[in-house]
Amino acid sequence: MSETLNTLLDTVKKHYSENYALFLLLVRTGMRIGDALALKWGDIDFNDRFIEVRRSVARNQISTPKSGKARRVDMSLQPMP
Repeated sequence: MSETLNTLLDTVKKHYSENYALFLLLVRTGMRIGDALALKWGDIDFNDRFIEVRRSVARNQISTPKSGKARRVDMSLQPMP
């Protein structure tokens, strides 16, 4: 991970710790924020380490992702920053 991203995550952890998990998810997966905010627990497969992106939030409306199709996002094992 780049030094810039490490600095961002360190700053979020220090000043906005309640949002750290969201920022870590966005940085590590490259997900769009609307897709991440629309996640439900059933979208996450911890055994096979992937996230199924099925919906997105935009302007307080839940709809399909920007592409119009569901997709899988990898959750490969990575060391904590």
